[in-house]
Amino acid sequence: MDILYYNNQIRDELDGACDYIQRAIDCKDTNSDRASTFAKMSEMELDHASKLLDMFKEDYTKEATSDSIYPQIKQLFLNMYAESYAKVKHMQELYKEM
Repeated sequence: MDILYYNNQIRDELDGACDYIQRAIDCKDTNSDRASTFAKMSEMELDHASKLLDMFKEDYTKEATSDSIYPQIKQLFLNMYAESYAKVKHMQELYKEM
């Protein structure tokens, strides 16, 4: 299992989702078409992150050994994902309420 790949890619997708929704918020009043595009791109990035997390879980199930580091790594991934995902979803709700 390529743990570094999953870590880097999932973080990249979540960071991108956050950046896109912030840009959507920033330009909603001045350019609603662009804001809408940014909001959609944010949703797509969240979807990519979710799919990568599913792949990680699948690989984890196949390759996890009795090594005690694997459960710790899995929990770190899940925590990182949950925190970033929740932040982006909150920002997306703010965008919709504007």
